[in-house]
Amino acid sequence: MLTRLTALGDAATAQRTMSAEMQAVRRAIERDRYGLVAQVLLKRDRCTPTACAAYRSLTDNQQIITNIDEHAFDSLVAHYAP
Repeated sequence: MLTRLTALGDAATAQRTMSAEMQAVRRAIERDRYGLVAQVLLKRDRCTPTACAAYRSLTDNQQIITNIDEHAFDSLVAHYAP
């Protein structure tokens, strides 16, 4: 879904043609509750908190940046692994 969202282009351009389903996907990605999106961007796309091509497709990337900085997904895995 992240790939589909970024394929739409930047947030302003995508907003004009985006379906309700993709708007819901964008909101879910922006929430990144468990840090999974941040982990994917970090590992797959080699994103950093300050630079990531996927940020252009989002209207709010603060939670993702926070999760990258705090290694949220790694922390959850370490907590529940035992």
